[in-house]
Amino acid sequence: GVPKNYVLQTMLVAPDAYDYAVQLTMDPPETGGLSGASLDEARSWGKLKAAARNASVYADATITLPIVVAAARERLADRFPDGSPPEY
Repeated sequence: GVPKNYVLQTMLVAPDAYDYAVQLTMDPPETGGLSGASLDEARSWGKLKAAARNASVYADATITLPIVVAAARERLADRFPDGSPPEY
């Protein structure tokens, strides 16, 4: 999709490729979903490192995103013990 491509396209001018990538989608690339831009395609363009760990999750984002957010909150709980968000 467009937002992912904007992020990945910046890697063509960035000094280093990504070490990790997770793609949450309902659209398989074989049927034209993802505009054919799988994470393997990103690797072939140098947007992901050759040894980058990556996963594509084919499921509804209303199911997968809350799971990802809950896992991130659990892992970061010790950094923000009062539950407040980080200040930038």
